[in-house]
Amino acid sequence: MEASTIMKFILGLILLTQVGCSFIITTAGSFLGNVGADMVTEKMKDMKDTAHCDPMGVRNCPKGTDG
Repeated sequence: MEASTIMKFILGLILLTQVGCSFIITTAGSFLGNVGADMVTEKMKDMKDTAHCDPMGVRNCPKGTDG
């Protein structure tokens, strides 16, 4: 084989492995990000359902509720 053919093969192999690896990493990161967002959404819903009015008025409380 010629040196240029070997170099093309090596460069093609490097390109193929790097593109494949970055695709897998991106897919895994997107999946974990979506799972994390779902977990936070559920946690926020639970906190909102069980929240009490705080005296500093940080949370929106119904009028006339003393906490």
